[in-house]
Amino acid sequence: ASNLDGIPAYLAPLLEHARSKIPPSLESETPIFLLATAGMRLLPPEEQAEVLQTTCDFLRFHSHFRIDGPSKAGPCGRSVRIITGEEEGLFGWIAVNYLMDGFSQSDDDRATYGFLDMGGASTQIAFEPSAEEREKAKNLIDVRLRMMGGEEIHHRLFVTTWLGYGTNQARERYVGRLIH
Repeated sequence: ASNLDGIPAYLAPLLEHARSKIPPSLESETPIFLLATAGMRLLPPEEQAEVLQTTCDFLRFHSHFRIDGPSKAGPCGRSVRIITGEEEGLFGWIAVNYLMDGFSQSDDDRATYGFLDMGGASTQIAFEPSAEEREKAKNLIDVRLRMMGGEEIHHRLFVTTWLGYGTNQARERYVGRLIH
C-alpha cells in the first residue's frame, strides 16, 4: 500500500507467465483473476481501494485478458478482489486435493486431504470431516466441483480462519510485547 508505483514491476512477470501459456488469439476471451489474501484484509479500506484500483488499471492497460467491469466487488469486479479467509482456506483445500489426486476416488470410499496454511498475516484450516461427523455438523461449506469428464462431485467442508495469526503478525505481536 505504501508503494503503489511498485505494483507494475510485481505484476509484469505474472502477466508474462500467463501470456506464455495462453495464445494471443485467446487472450481476450480468457478471464484473469488476481485474488488478494490476508495482508490486504489487514489494510484500512482506503489503502485497499488504492491497491485494487492501481492493480486493475495496470491489468487493463497492459493486457487484453478478460476483466470484469466495476461492481461493488471492486474496480475490476470479481477479477481483482480481496478474498475472505474462508475463501482462502477453501481454495487452498481444493489446490492440495487436486495436486494429491484427492478427487479421484468414488464418493463411497473417498478420503480427501486436510489443509493447514499459516501464511504471513493469517492461518486457515480446511478439511472434510468423516461421514459420521458431517451428519452432526451444522457449519459446513457445500462444495460442488465438476471433473474434467463432466461428473459432479460434492464435498462438505469445515473451514476456519484466523486473521492476524500468520507468522509475520505473530512475530510483530511477540516483538511488541518484548519491547513493551
